[in-house]
Amino acid sequence: MRKGFTKLLFFAFLFLILISAGASAAPYIDFDDDYDYKDNGYDGNDDGIAWGGDYLDQGVDSKLSGTDIICYDWCGGGIDRCFYKDEDRLNKCRKWSTFLPDFCAKGTCDKTSSYSGDWAVPTGSSGQAWTCPVQARLYANCGTGKDMWQDTAVDNYYIINQREYVCDSKGGTYSDKGNYDSGWVTLKSGISCGNKKGCDTSKDEASFGSKGRSYPGEPCSMFDGEYDCEDNKDCFPGSHCSEVAGWDYCCPDGTDWDGSKCAAPKCSINKAYWDRSEAFEGEQVKLTADGESSCNGKTADFVIKEYDGIGDDDVNSNPPSKTFRNGKAETYWNAEWQADGLFGLGDTPEYYFWVKVSEDNAEKKSDEPLLVVKKPCIDSDNDGYGIGGYRDECEYSGLDCNDNDKSINP
Repeated sequence: MRKGFTKLLFFAFLFLILISAGASAAPYIDFDDDYDYKDNGYDGNDDGIAWGGDYLDQGVDSKLSGTDIICYDWCGGGIDRCFYKDEDRLNKCRKWSTFLPDFCAKGTCDKTSSYSGDWAVPTGSSGQAWTCPVQARLYANCGTGKDMWQDTAVDNYYIINQREYVCDSKGGTYSDKGNYDSGWVTLKSGISCGNKKGCDTSKDEASFGSKGRSYPGEPCSMFDGEYDCEDNKDCFPGSHCSEVAGWDYCCPDGTDWDGSKCAAPKCSINKAYWDRSEAFEGEQVKLTADGESSCNGKTADFVIKEYDGIGDDDVNSNPPSKTFRNGKAETYWNAEWQADGLFGLGDTPEYYFWVKVSEDNAEKKSDEPLLVVKKPCIDSDNDGYGIGGYRDECEYSGLDCNDNDKSINP
């Protein structure tokens, strides 16, 4: 039991050593700049992205234990400068390095008091833009028998002169990007518009101004069917803020919020009327229905009735159906004459009509006055007297004795 416990302690100790060894981070390039963008809840003071004219410096973090020399490649063209603190350590490094002797002989190895300092990077001025890859090489433990050197990973800094929000391909999120001389660098990606919104391509790519700090607002719009829009600008193109009964929902154009969903508004017919109050049998008359814009594109049916007071009669032929355009539906009917009243004992017939939009269960009865239809006067000899039941529109009411002879009349 004791032997097993001892073995367990040994492996636990070995595990801690391995963890400790793995925990030490490799050296890396560290940037510091004064171009931040906290409008989205994050800053960029250590990402190496700066606006032209802003402050930017670079250094190395997580240096090797026993670091003697740090060399920098400041823009991808090979090592530009080396820095050391101790002359003796420099000489010891030069003895085993194949690179340092010739390089330092050019006067490009400088003494420094501290490795903790960073080196400022010229950033030009506003309107300029470029990018440079940066890398460092560290020499350590020179002359100790553990001589070593290690290169950091290459890291780029970017001087940008343009900044935009750009919708991601799936549309739900967007990226904050800056433009350098030959492309775009991402300041932050996957920025969410929230549960009710998505990135709107009609709002992205807005300018951040000449200094990159003029916040244009998030490029987000509310999805259709989502609540609490302020105006149409809160919704995607092709949609509007439907303010119905106190509800503010984004809905596709041509629809409104009906209390549970976006739906096309139902047709509402405001008025129906004849174009005249009297007509002769066979004369063409116009029927008109006025409706709201919600009626446009919908079919209106017209049904004419002959008014008797009790048991109104159908007509022989109703006019053709028509489609609402610009809030109106108009059709025509050839006026019919039929015996009026109960058993046809009345006077001239009077008509009204119904206009109906079946799909929305909308209907409207025509306004007063009723349409009166008369038979025209038949006076073949033009003496002012007619024959039969057509006398109501003749000059004289008397029945013509002979409608073929103008000299013969009552």
